[in-house]
Amino acid sequence: MNLTTLTHRDALCLNARFTSREEAIHALTQRLAALGKISSTEQFLEEVYRREALARPP
Repeated sequence: MNLTTLTHRDALCLNARFTSREEAIHALTQRLAALGKISSTEQFLEEVYRREALARPP
């Protein structure tokens, strides 16, 4: 997945306040889907959470 294809000015959440990482991920996913940047929110979320698991320290 090339992240530059997902970049869009309207996808930014500059003044948003999220209570969790998961809430932020889901909000951004919904924005990207609404902009037509992703075709499958389920597949996108699976990939994001897979990457998140790799990035978290043991």
